[in-house]
Amino acid sequence: MLFRYIRSNFLFWFGGIFTAVGLIVFAVSMYFAVATAARKKGYYQSTATVTGTHIFSHISGGDTYYVDFRYADRNGGWRRASANTSTKEYKQWRPGQHLQVNVSQVNPADAWPVDEGAPTYWLVAALVFLASCFFIPGAILAGKQLRRILRSVAALQRGQYVVGRVEGIVSANESVNGKSLYRVAWSWQGSDGTRRRSQSPALSKPDASHWKRGDEIAAYVHPSQPEFAEADVYGYRAK
Repeated sequence: MLFRYIRSNFLFWFGGIFTAVGLIVFAVSMYFAVATAARKKGYYQSTATVTGTHIFSHISGGDTYYVDFRYADRNGGWRRASANTSTKEYKQWRPGQHLQVNVSQVNPADAWPVDEGAPTYWLVAALVFLASCFFIPGAILAGKQLRRILRSVAALQRGQYVVGRVEGIVSANESVNGKSLYRVAWSWQGSDGTRRRSQSPALSKPDASHWKRGDEIAAYVHPSQPEFAEADVYGYRAK
């Protein structure tokens, strides 16, 4: 029952994806934070030789250009590295050209063009900000929907039966595999005499069409929240 409610809740998955993206971006920011901290402990210059260029094509679209180079560290060991470059510079680089690079004293395998300047945390700060823009709203949305799901499941599992009345079938403004989803709009009268309205989870058109306006629908009042009830559109309590 719980999995079916989770599966049918688009907003929960939307929030979950945003939360996951935020965590991934935050993890990347921590990687750059560690690398920047190492660079700030000291570095020295070396003359590198360009060995080539390459392009990284992103799944989401767009390309990042790199120049590949070879350099000698302070101990005489030869190293290879790559660095971001602009589109204009990418077309100008040729194998055999020289460029000055900074080499980390902590990690001699880490080198970057002198033109990039001294290491700073601006990229880390930008990534942390971006991560928060995804994580915070995503976590809030997913958490809100999960609480809604758990409340619905609790009502169906332990709630008291009440007769609901179908008010109509409305669009859920969601679709799966190109097929629109719908919700059963229904109402019920609480023990205080107040008539309350609610909607079912998103359903396929054939499932939602099982009801029509004016039909009775089985519903269950939450055991500790009498102002909330859930219609048993999946027929769990009827089994």
